[in-house]
Amino acid sequence: MDLFSGNLEPLKGGIIDFHGQMLCTMLIYGIAVAGAVAGVVAGYQFQDFGVTMKCVAGTALLALAVCAPSWPIYCRNKIKWKMAKHKD
Repeated sequence: MDLFSGNLEPLKGGIIDFHGQMLCTMLIYGIAVAGAVAGVVAGYQFQDFGVTMKCVAGTALLALAVCAPSWPIYCRNKIKWKMAKHKD
């Protein structure tokens, strides 16, 4: 259990870095576009708009599962802050 507790620590705090934000943005756009294209193609093939909506809704749920939690892949480049200079 110790193997997973250290890797899932960012999920508890919602920690994400700037590179992780960019990766998440690119993933959500890619998933949304792929789902929309697949939904339109499937809906056209079956001649059913409901198939299109189900496909788009499914990819929206997939994007939510991939991008909403702060997975450890989104926090690989931690920021190194400088120490504050004290004026005396």
